[in-house]
Amino acid sequence: TTRWGGAWCDLPSPLDFEQRDGVPFSGWPVTFDDMKPWYERAQPALRLGPYAYELSDWDIKPEDVPEPFKGPELVTRVLQQAPTTRFGKYYRKELERVENVTVYLNANALTLETNEAGDKVTHVDVGVLPDRRLTVRANMFVLSCGGIEAARLLLLSKGVNGKELGNQNDLVGRFFQLHVVYTGGTIRQSDPTRDLSFQTGENGAKFKRQGHVRRFVSYISVSDNTKRRMDLPAVRYRFRYPRSPELNVLWRLYHRTASRTSLLPDLMRVIRKSPDLVVYVSRRIIYGRNKPPVPLAEIPLTCTAEQLPNPESRVFLGDDIDAFGLRKIVVDWQLTPEDHRGMVVANELLARELKRTGFGEFDSAVPEREMDWPADMRGDQHHMG
Repeated sequence: TTRWGGAWCDLPSPLDFEQRDGVPFSGWPVTFDDMKPWYERAQPALRLGPYAYELSDWDIKPEDVPEPFKGPELVTRVLQQAPTTRFGKYYRKELERVENVTVYLNANALTLETNEAGDKVTHVDVGVLPDRRLTVRANMFVLSCGGIEAARLLLLSKGVNGKELGNQNDLVGRFFQLHVVYTGGTIRQSDPTRDLSFQTGENGAKFKRQGHVRRFVSYISVSDNTKRRMDLPAVRYRFRYPRSPELNVLWRLYHRTASRTSLLPDLMRVIRKSPDLVVYVSRRIIYGRNKPPVPLAEIPLTCTAEQLPNPESRVFLGDDIDAFGLRKIVVDWQLTPEDHRGMVVANELLARELKRTGFGEFDSAVPEREMDWPADMRGDQHHMG
């Protein structure tokens, strides 16, 4: 990618790599331990800071986490938020200094060409708009184009017996997955004055580590043991703390995004509500910029669920043609009844645990009828397959 837009970065669980009897098509040929050295090397390249994903690394103490969010069914975890980075700009000087690397801008890989046997890539056909073509030859090629374009490039290229490159088993483009994002429901707290400092909310928090200010987000997750026992995908819950509507108005005025027709009403609203804004900002300073003002009776939850492996969810070549005369990709993203079951069962588990520990009650926003999805459900920008 050329741009890393303040992305959230979380470590996978060792369970994510395991073959699970109740999850068809699960399992990877590598383990978490195989990948860990590469995750550690990627940290500084993505400007994430220290390789630190324990609660204690971010000054969240065990006593800060209330039941039921400290196990055994639900646990609290953290992810890191990377600063927005234009990789081409940020690493340009370093790439210019390296003698064994040449960067070609505006060069589009069109097809991978193989030897006569179709079992080894010999060169890449490259196109530069509007009509320039060139060839890149090498002993080794790394295909790193994302979950959609990597599949497209393979499907456009020919391999063994003239079939799409690497597609002897009709698997290229299949198992396309996104993170499923939706409003999971609302927690009604038994104690509206409870200290919620263990949860940063969706916007995250800042923490000074090794002389640098880093951003992180804490969230609730179904534990690995519970996922294994109940054949559940990974489900994450983030607290969605309320924000004063007048703050959004101030944001529009500051960035001059308000239309001319709304400028005067926005300004009058801020003036009228200025005492409330002062109270709101003061509470944020006292309780932390991403903590809610107390009391807080209800907490809406944003959920992110992993999709279970599904070969019918796929990308394939369509009939439309791009500027190079090559077929464009079609995305056929599909969910299954098991994906819906995971959402429902995870919410039922959360409701039971909240009631068992006296934390509160839970009103689920996930319809129980099979394949009846939350109204605001969407797929995020993580393309996997």
